[in-house]
Amino acid sequence: MKRKGPLTVTFVKNEKKPGRYYDNQNTGLHLYVRKGGSKSFIQRVTLNGKQVDISLGSVAKVDLKDARLTAQENSILLSKGIDPRKHNAKPTEIPTFRQVTKTALVKQSQELSNAKHLAQWESTLSNYAFPTLGDIPVDSITVNDVHQALEKIWMKKMKLLNEQGGALNTF
Repeated sequence: MKRKGPLTVTFVKNEKKPGRYYDNQNTGLHLYVRKGGSKSFIQRVTLNGKQVDISLGSVAKVDLKDARLTAQENSILLSKGIDPRKHNAKPTEIPTFRQVTKTALVKQSQELSNAKHLAQWESTLSNYAFPTLGDIPVDSITVNDVHQALEKIWMKKMKLLNEQGGALNTF
């Protein structure tokens, strides 16, 4: 919807007609009023040649002043070639491999057919992955860390195979 001039606090509070109402301050900020009556601030930007809408929050939680400030900060990031969605989504604390896998196992348990399968997953991770990778933050795990974890498994399996006099299948 076209409006003359920038958004005002009164307009944001009182507008009920569904539509998009732009702030006209060259940041792409607009008020989005949905058919159900809910309102939120959205910033429409061009990112890698595509138009992208970035939610800045519900009007109930974010006031116009803060929405404008966030839109301005996002515009600055975009001018530097930084995607504000990724920049702003950084976690305050990087989880460890153990924490991430525990969360993943909770989700996985809903898809597994029985408790035995979940126990197998937990056992495999505890025996093979956690000793090497468990306490490393996931953003710090390197190829060498993964290689070290796998090497221990391979060595253990090779030793067991040699003790049993078996042959190793190769591809």
